[in-house]
Amino acid sequence: MKVLKRYKDIYSDEFLNKFGKYKDAVGKIELDNLFFVNVEKIAKACEIRIKYIKDLDCNFFETKNRTIIINEFADENIKRFLIAKGIAGLQNKYWAWYKI
Repeated sequence: MKVLKRYKDIYSDEFLNKFGKYKDAVGKIELDNLFFVNVEKIAKACEIRIKYIKDLDCNFFETKNRTIIINEFADENIKRFLIAKGIAGLQNKYWAWYKI
């Protein structure tokens, strides 16, 4: 049985194509866990910065700087969701600046 080691081993080309010019970089990410998508690694592969700040009312994305700004006090699951949402938005250029 083949051991899965990279995202390209488990995700279709159709899905990876959504990352555009970052398709190969995302496909080369090594799996940490079959049940956990590492959004921080995907952001890094897509040249997206994640910045954590101490502001209870601040989560937003900046297209110009390809940056996702997250409240560092947020729950870990909320952080992962916001990073995934930011990756989708920045990859698809949904917003130039968006505050959640």
